[in-house]
Amino acid sequence: MIRQALLISALIFFVGGFLLIWDSPPESFMRKQTGQVEEVPVADSYMTDVSSLKFSSSGSQQFLLTSTRAEFFNKKSELTLKQPNIVTIEEPAKSDQLSIKAKHGTLSNNGNKVFLQDDVVAISTADEGQTILTSDDMTYLPNSNSATNKGPFKLKSPQVKLSGSGLNANFTNEVFIIKSQVRAIHEPI
Repeated sequence: MIRQALLISALIFFVGGFLLIWDSPPESFMRKQTGQVEEVPVADSYMTDVSSLKFSSSGSQQFLLTSTRAEFFNKKSELTLKQPNIVTIEEPAKSDQLSIKAKHGTLSNNGNKVFLQDDVVAISTADEGQTILTSDDMTYLPNSNSATNKGPFKLKSPQVKLSGSGLNANFTNEVFIIKSQVRAIHEPI
């Protein structure tokens, strides 16, 4: 008799649990998702109307950097720039000069790497004339006076108009390696 009472109690318990689960909405069995909002990074410090000289390891002036606003982030060890303008300084002074402008930039690796984005324009001025490189983004390496780009670009010199995708540029030697989708027009003088 006790055995039958326990069996009937267990059966009622299991049927009751089954009906409770059956009638419950599926959301009651899912974990509540806490709204994880990605935290917007806050700059540790900022400056406006920035003008800064970068020196090489030998102590010579390397480039002049100007920007309308610069924000420094300690955790990333990066300096973000609004409307950066980089002008190389040649020692001794030559007629060759490089000027790079963009809407946004990031200076990292202790000033040895500058990532520029949004309407990037690099103008290399030499005795032969100006070479103008335009792209959406570019990584400039001041120590080697070179730049790389993975996306589309346009390159215009006094005699040549080029476009393509992916570029390695050495501004000192004026050597440009184009990776794909090359289109060129040569106009002899």
